[in-house]
Amino acid sequence: TDNAEDNELEKINLDNNKNDVAAFFAKGILGSIPYIGNITAEIITELIPNQRTDRIVEFLKILEQKVKNINSKVLELKFKEKEFIDLFEDSCFQASRALSEDRLELIAIALANSLTNEEAEHLFAKKLLWLLGEINDMEIIILNGYYYPSYTPEGKQFWEEHNNVLRIPSLTNDATEKEIEEATFKRSFKERLSQLELIKPKYRKPKRGEFPEFDNKTGRIKSSGYEITRMGRMLIDFIHEHINE
Repeated sequence: TDNAEDNELEKINLDNNKNDVAAFFAKGILGSIPYIGNITAEIITELIPNQRTDRIVEFLKILEQKVKNINSKVLELKFKEKEFIDLFEDSCFQASRALSEDRLELIAIALANSLTNEEAEHLFAKKLLWLLGEINDMEIIILNGYYYPSYTPEGKQFWEEHNNVLRIPSLTNDATEKEIEEATFKRSFKERLSQLELIKPKYRKPKRGEFPEFDNKTGRIKSSGYEITRMGRMLIDFIHEHINE
């Protein structure tokens, strides 16, 4: 009976202090990353005591390789600046949700680049990190589809490789329920990219004396498709520069 009571008390104590336990664990494993582990431990344990520490640690290992050429004293001072802490918190949040090493690599590179650049680069890194967190891997493929027009040699190859993602089924009267769901799903990705201003609608210029054609479903001027924006190109350029496809 005494053992059962002790076990129950221990369980309650651990439940009440799970943040402290997670923080202690994080500090221990971060200590195994020699260059930036100690600098980041306190921020990490305050920011994400119950988040996916395995992904955070993997992210920090990648980041460490990117910042080894920076003087340790300069690096330590950077980690005390509120602007950089803001970026670091964003990076850790994105890293905790990352599903691939490529995504962790991009997050680490964006953060590392902000260490040696000026205020404008800080703002760009902030925007870049936010965008990376807002789009999934399939949406990146779709955005690449606009970056590579299908009529170019590079575009033809890209569209052939990713046809299963880029092709949207034509919804005829005899379309199956699966085709309808697939088309709806993929169109929602395009709408999301448009909302983020990574792609924008293309409009046909009406002939003289004609009025623009309106879409009966949306009530807006009917578009003839989408095209990539400058911000969309900047994001894809960044991804191409740092990730081998």
